[in-house]
Amino acid sequence: MPKPPGDVPNRQVTPPPELEKRTRRRFSPAEKLRILDQADACRRGELGALLRREKRYSSQLQQWRRERAEQGVPGKTQPGPAASKSPHQRRIEPLEQEHARLVRQLTITQECIDLQKNVTAVRSREQWEWCMNQVVHQPPEGIPLATVCTALGLNRSSVYARRRAGGISEEARAQRRLRRSAPQPRALSAAERQALREILYSPTYRDQPPAEIHADLLEHGQAPASLSTLHRLLRADRATGERRAPRPAQHPAIPRRVATAANQVWTWDITQLPTTRRGPYLSLYVVMDLYCRYTLAWMVSRQENSALAQYMMQEAIGR
Repeated sequence: MPKPPGDVPNRQVTPPPELEKRTRRRFSPAEKLRILDQADACRRGELGALLRREKRYSSQLQQWRRERAEQGVPGKTQPGPAASKSPHQRRIEPLEQEHARLVRQLTITQECIDLQKNVTAVRSREQWEWCMNQVVHQPPEGIPLATVCTALGLNRSSVYARRRAGGISEEARAQRRLRRSAPQPRALSAAERQALREILYSPTYRDQPPAEIHADLLEHGQAPASLSTLHRLLRADRATGERRAPRPAQHPAIPRRVATAANQVWTWDITQLPTTRRGPYLSLYVVMDLYCRYTLAWMVSRQENSALAQYMMQEAIGR
């Protein structure tokens, strides 16, 4: 068995308290305005470098812009109407809302009980038809349709179908079926569809989506069909997906490290340790020698950040 790389008397590293209290970076309103001014002055391709330098995201810039447009200075919240309310009023409002909800629920329950009592008074073979006519032609006011259907044992789909069929005569339904089966008078002919397919699959447009093809044709003064027609033709040919050739599978080389002796390659990792309480956990930082698996340094902290990792690595190198 290989020997450990030297005798390290104390391998435990104690994290500094100031690094454990480290939190996320906070920006003052002046700093937000400075970053927004720099972002507005960026030319094409420079915004990404600014975001990487400031360690921000584009979504945060959008949020700051909205705050600047609404309040003038991002980050300063205006006192809302809730700030002027007394503690007594803030306690009463949820109770009043809960009381109104319970009163409405009680009213709906009472209406459903009355409907069920009427159903029991009707003969069994006529119950379903009576309930359906009651819901379709005389729906109870202020009660959700789902609640009424559950109370009467009806299917909502059947109720919707009965409502649609109730206001349409048989002659109107026959005319609607005839219109659906009739061909579209403005539809393209077979020759026009073939000419349009030749444009869609030409070397110029075979890799572009239908929206770009339609816009380019309009710029050149050509309008053989609408955008929906282009989508319809591609959908008929099952070519509505990605039209570009897919990128071949990449097999990048896996970085490998080989150690033939101690202190040639170190490896480190961070793992989470559960505590007796649910939620909080501890972070265990460990530095090991790849050759002999000897623990060079380890540290337990309540936080996990790059500053603590750098501090532990510097302590391990120094020792």
